[in-house]
Amino acid sequence: MNTYTSPITRSITLIVLLLALCRTGIYATTDKQTETLRAKADMLHAQGKNDSAMIVAEKVLDTAVRRKDTVLMIGTHSSMGVYLRTAGKTDEALKHYNEAMRLCSMPGVVARGGEEAVQEAAVLYLNIATLHIDMKNAKQALSCAAKSAGWTARCKDKALKAQLYSNIGSIYLMAGDARTAMKHLGQSYKLSVETGQNDAALTAVAYTMAAAQKAGDTEAVGRHRRTTAAACHCRDVAAGILSGEVRIADERQGL
Repeated sequence: MNTYTSPITRSITLIVLLLALCRTGIYATTDKQTETLRAKADMLHAQGKNDSAMIVAEKVLDTAVRRKDTVLMIGTHSSMGVYLRTAGKTDEALKHYNEAMRLCSMPGVVARGGEEAVQEAAVLYLNIATLHIDMKNAKQALSCAAKSAGWTARCKDKALKAQLYSNIGSIYLMAGDARTAMKHLGQSYKLSVETGQNDAALTAVAYTMAAAQKAGDTEAVGRHRRTTAAACHCRDVAAGILSGEVRIADERQGL
């Protein structure tokens, strides 16, 4: 099985992993041991040890099922889907994603889970969109990206929203909807600036330039090129970022 993923989808995987490790509220309802296990599974995945990550995640899932903690089950199934997708086990990944979606749609789950549930749902649909990008299912990827955007809008954590909108915009760009990509990347840039995430702001601008170029919006390309050049203090760096992202986007035109 071909397990190739583009630099953008690998970037999304790593950023979603980083979000899982860094969000202070995402493990709020779990005990310290379970929190440690989730972090361990994510770190094993980051090291390419997906089989080991799955073993640890199974322990977390057993705990979630025993406690009837639906939000924890959603997050764990979502993470397991990422581990399996990265390992090239698409069918198994889909089973975990489908179960997470089923749990997410149960009445009252989000109301009871609050912000934690909203964040898990936003990440879940971003993960599924990434899988569909890998499978070259543009329509399904766009549908899941739209759902992720809907959940992201409900998140209260601005720093998290900035990261999610950036990756949602990337999904739209790779799926061929450059205009909507620009919208979400613009949201990411604004929130990144507000929260002092300078690197994230620069990334959002670079992706926006790629989207603007694909959309044929030369005025926007110029505007964002100037913003990026100012941030980098070097137009050559800005041009390098743009050319790389446009090349990657061009590679996805088979979607």
